Amino acid sequence: PLIYTANKDGVFLKSCSVDKHYPVPAIKPVSTVGAGDSFNAGLIWGVYKYAIDLINARQLKEEQWDQVMKIATEFGTHSCLSFDNYISCDFASQFK
Repeated sequence: PLIYTANKDGVFLKSCSVDKHYPVPAIKPVSTVGAGDSFNAGLIWGVYKYAIDLINARQLKEEQWDQVMKIATEFGTHSCLSFDNYISCDFASQFK
């Protein structure tokens, strides 16, 4: 799969089974320095949470991708709302 972010224009996913645009919330970012890293951390967490591997990533259904993209977008968005450039411990504790 190919996943790419486009700032306020959202996130794009292209996989064997899904070609989809995901809108992102309208926010007033404080800093975008850590947004990509935080998005990737959320993506990795979603992949781990839903036990996605190289084999089943090619066959994920749209609903499964929706769940992973929601987490990744939440991580990236949270990072943009702080000068810290990463997700906070309080935010991260929601995903334990």
